[in-house]
Amino acid sequence: MARPTSRAGIALIEVLVSMVLIGVGVVTIVRALDTCVRSVNRTQDAAEAAMLLGEILLDATQVQPLKPGTELSGRFESPYEKFSWDAKCESMDESPFSRVTVTVRWKASKKERQVSAKRILLT
Repeated sequence: MARPTSRAGIALIEVLVSMVLIGVGVVTIVRALDTCVRSVNRTQDAAEAAMLLGEILLDATQVQPLKPGTELSGRFESPYEKFSWDAKCESMDESPFSRVTVTVRWKASKKERQVSAKRILLT
């Protein structure tokens, strides 16, 4: 008489397959988290650079207005020491206006990044 077979336990192959699926899920979650953290860091750097750009642009156009032909550059103090800036004032051809250009640069993940702004002044 033949004995009926039953599947009361879990086969080893089922355990291995479930472990592989869990491993793939964990790796995917860790990669997504890493991408999210890098994106947040880039956004924070860009926001800080925009704030610093506004400060330099305000100084160069209102507090101590640059004269045409002037070029200045510098670095920011702590906690913004990774940022540097350039400001340049150019006269516009045969007009009473001048153009002030300010650029803030920083290095992030082996790439140099920058934000710039221009403002027209009546000189």
